[in-house]
Amino acid sequence: MDNFQLTILTIYFIYIAWHLNHLRIKNALRMNSEPLTHQPLFIAAITIPLFSFIAFGLIIWVNYSFQLNEDGFNTFLNISKLPLALLSLSIPFGVVVNNIHRTIQTDKQIKEAEKKNRIDGFYNHRKNTIDVFQNVPFMSLKVADQTQEKLEFENSYKIYGLFFPNSSIFSDIHIPSRLLLEESEKKFLKINKLLTDFPNPSPIGQLRKHNIIEKHLEGIHKIYHLSALKEKRRVEYSWHYKDYLISIITKFPSHSELQQAMHVYFSCYVEIHNAVGLPVRDEFIKKIKEFNDFIINKNNIPSVWTRVPSGYYVISAPKVKVGPGSLGRNDPHLVHIPS
Repeated sequence: MDNFQLTILTIYFIYIAWHLNHLRIKNALRMNSEPLTHQPLFIAAITIPLFSFIAFGLIIWVNYSFQLNEDGFNTFLNISKLPLALLSLSIPFGVVVNNIHRTIQTDKQIKEAEKKNRIDGFYNHRKNTIDVFQNVPFMSLKVADQTQEKLEFENSYKIYGLFFPNSSIFSDIHIPSRLLLEESEKKFLKINKLLTDFPNPSPIGQLRKHNIIEKHLEGIHKIYHLSALKEKRRVEYSWHYKDYLISIITKFPSHSELQQAMHVYFSCYVEIHNAVGLPVRDEFIKKIKEFNDFIINKNNIPSVWTRVPSGYYVISAPKVKVGPGSLGRNDPHLVHIPS
């Protein structure tokens, strides 16, 4: 082997080593969906066989003269078997790289389609669910000034996020959460417990229970994020009981109005279940039997007053006028019954 052939062979191996290192740096085995001509692996599949053909060809051809005739071509084909074989490797290498690249592009198209379907699915689900939320047939609530207030969600988009916390453009999980409903169930169970030990011979005790029930109903109202009721829709009642004058501020001043309010909020509980596609659990209904009996008049709270008030209680000694500023907070006759 003469110096020329040794030089060509040295250059060849240096080039192969450089190109392989270049492929490692470019992380060429991890192709992307860009055009095939932008893939370093595809370029290597063409250039390395081509450079191998030229390098080994020069090593072989250096001892032959150039002839454009039949003998020349025959000699070329005869002595160039190895260079031509190396050159032909570009075809299978290119085909393999092309097939891998096509697979990557197909995979990306599938992922893009799935992403688009997830996004479309999320927005369609949210739109349809919000349409349902905005048309839930909630009952109207009759408050103290005899006004009927139609209940509705304060913000349907917020309610959607609370009932479907896992729904997003990145997820196709649209499973409703029971969290809000379970929070309201705790309130219903507390009301039910209050109803189990009625009647109470003490009017003040019954008033206190009435007041606690009203507070629990307000809690359910907030849990469901219903639009706020007008605070002015409260009334004050004063009446004598034995040696006391009792004054109360409330939204549901009568036994029947309290029943109606409880029925309205339980109806909200059922309608929200229907809206989000969750069944009302039978075991819960069994636990609030007294509640259901009460709202259908099977279990009444005995009334010792014409209209049953609740809310803020002021109890004073007889013949003492009850009004704004009439009694101080430290007056021994002033009793505030907390909710």
